[in-house]
Amino acid sequence: MQIELLKQPIRSYRTIEIRETEEMVENSIIVPDSKPDIRNMLLADAECFVTSVEKSGRMVEVGGEIRYRILYVSDTPEQRPESIVTHFTWSFSVP
Repeated sequence: MQIELLKQPIRSYRTIEIRETEEMVENSIIVPDSKPDIRNMLLADAECFVTSVEKSGRMVEVGGEIRYRILYVSDTPEQRPESIVTHFTWSFSVP
């Protein structure tokens, strides 16, 4: 009986470091001219989406978009509910 020796490369990956970072993003939302002014805010919601991650040396550049949804009562005699949906792009570097 003959034994055959098989050689295969093994690749392994391990996490070296895990970091959690917080970034403060400020943005102004202006009511479009086509919408009535705001009398009272009912709901403000935001979702954040990461659209790009790029490694550059020891830094990581992260970019994305924030989608805002705002529901409000209009400043008109009818006081009907209105909504605004707007986008804001962002990016920052993580060491």
